[in-house]
Amino acid sequence: MSNPSKMPQSIEAEQSLLGSILLEPENLVLVVDQIHADMFYLERHRIIWRAMLALYEKGISADPFALSEELQARGELLGAGGRKYLNDLVVTAGALGSLDYCIQVCFNPS
Repeated sequence: MSNPSKMPQSIEAEQSLLGSILLEPENLVLVVDQIHADMFYLERHRIIWRAMLALYEKGISADPFALSEELQARGELLGAGGRKYLNDLVVTAGALGSLDYCIQVCFNPS
């Protein structure tokens, strides 16, 4: 379900942002203070973000396996799109360029 209070800025940029963290979990440290779950348009992206933060708080890298296990333990794997969607995020990660660009497009519209 989408966030009705907000129009999508770029779902592809959201996917690329999340995918870049899955590819390089250390990227989460670069954005953890800038991004909040309610900033994502798609509910599945908010679910994924919250699970990434939970891993971060536990000191665990948000790689695809750890994220999938965290989502499963939370009963939210299907709500996040399943393992296939997580894999698709990894594929999408490089499509839009840098992490900074994704943040600008997703969360700082002009």
